[in-house]
Amino acid sequence: MKNHQTKPALLAVPILFAGSLYTASPVNAADFAIAFEWGATPACSSGYPDKIDNPRFTLTDVPEGTVQLRFRLDDRDAPNFSHGGGRVDYSGTATIEPGAFQYLGPCPPFPHTYIWNVQARDAEGDVIGRTKVSRKFPE
Repeated sequence: MKNHQTKPALLAVPILFAGSLYTASPVNAADFAIAFEWGATPACSSGYPDKIDNPRFTLTDVPEGTVQLRFRLDDRDAPNFSHGGGRVDYSGTATIEPGAFQYLGPCPPFPHTYIWNVQARDAEGDVIGRTKVSRKFPE
């Protein structure tokens, strides 16, 4: 009798877990991608970065329901330094132009790898998609 009572509970846990994974994942979030070029990003090697305008970003497959994008720049070679980022209201455009926000620009003593992390958020502020892209600076 004891085994009979525990089997239904063991079966219910994986079903509940699998169901929560399915409902929490937006349909197209896996396809969300971003690309960028450093473009007019000023060269700097002093170790004292300036606040500068963001580069141009090109977005693909932004999750449905996105109303805001949050950007954060990380330096793989100096992970303790915060370059910051910004928030951009999203209206369905495929391009985020320079000047949408400011951040502390790259300023490495030698080429570093930088990673732009982007979150797509819905009207409630929930993250409904994530993507990232990396490039060296200077290239």
